[in-house]
Amino acid sequence: MKELGTGSFGRVIKVRKNKSEKEVFAMKQIKLMQLNAREKDNALNEVRLLASIDSPNIISYKSAFFEEFGSTLCILMEYADGGDLAVLI
Repeated sequence: MKELGTGSFGRVIKVRKNKSEKEVFAMKQIKLMQLNAREKDNALNEVRLLASIDSPNIISYKSAFFEEFGSTLCILMEYADGGDLAVLI
């Protein structure tokens, strides 16, 4: 739908699972080809950590998948329509 932000390892975009659904998500895309071995391990650990957290105060993890075409790790998360903590402060 639109890009929410970019960083040194990838970007976050606002998405829907399909056009007929109204629920939106934030999808973090991490280009694995640009990372060294330690950075790749950190990206996978991020998925494990997000998947293990169940708190109403932390953005919830929905799923993760690997997009082979672009060698991209995609992490699907809850979308915070109010923005991030920096915006609220």
